[in-house]
Amino acid sequence: MGELKTGRQKGSIMSRPHWKGSISVGLVEIPVDRYPAENRNRFDLTLLGRCDRKPVWFKRYNKVSGKDIP
Repeated sequence: MGELKTGRQKGSIMSRPHWKGSISVGLVEIPVDRYPAENRNRFDLTLLGRCDRKPVWFKRYNKVSGKDIP
């Protein structure tokens, strides 16, 4: 039939469920696990300028008044 797989496969790490429970429909009970949707193993990329390869920053400001928006 089916094969049981463990949480770690070739270096992948599975997250733990935040909540475990079950849904009952008549005489059938279905197990349910709730996992976090956020991936905390992400990395940020920095946009670099073409000429000098320095980081590019975007400034938020109001076009009418010219004041900075925090």
